[in-house]
This record gives sequence, structure tokens and C-alpha cells, in this order.
Amino acid sequence: MATDGCAVLETGKQRAAHAGIAPAPFQSGTSVHGRGRISKTGNAHLRRSACLAAWSVTRNKGHLGDFYCRLRAHGKPAEVALIALGH
Repeated sequence: MATDGCAVLETGKQRAAHAGIAPAPFQSGTSVHGRGRISKTGNAHLRRSACLAAWSVTRNKGHLGDFYCRLRAHGKPAEVALIALGH
């Protein structure tokens, strides 16, 4: 799997954007505020790997599994918690 020079990315936000799991808010002016989505402009292979890894972690009893359970307990939808875990 090629990462296209992932070493030059300095911040976590840049790496998340490169992987395509960065949040993309939906806004149009001051009156339209829709549900946010993940940006799918990044590397699809990295995005899939991050999502599959996050999905498998949700079944663990470690601190990452606890993070997922805590997000779900606070009312976050499953997909939102999964992407936050992958991010």
C-alpha cells in the first residue's frame, strides 16, 4: 500500500485529511447547517484500513474500546463514534 509520501505530513489533521477521515461540515451561508460527513478526498485504502481497524477495536476491552463505548453512551451514532476512533 503506497502512502504517497506520508512522512512529509506534519500534523495529525494533515494525516487524517490524507487518509480521508477528516470531518467535512456541511454549511451554506448562515441559514443552512446540515449533518457533517467525512471527507472522502483522501486515500481510499488508508481510509478503509483505519475504519476496519477502528471497527475491530470496538470489541476490545482496552482504552480505545472504552473510548468508543463512552462516545456511544453520550449519544453519538455508531458511525460517528467509529470514525472518531479511526481518526
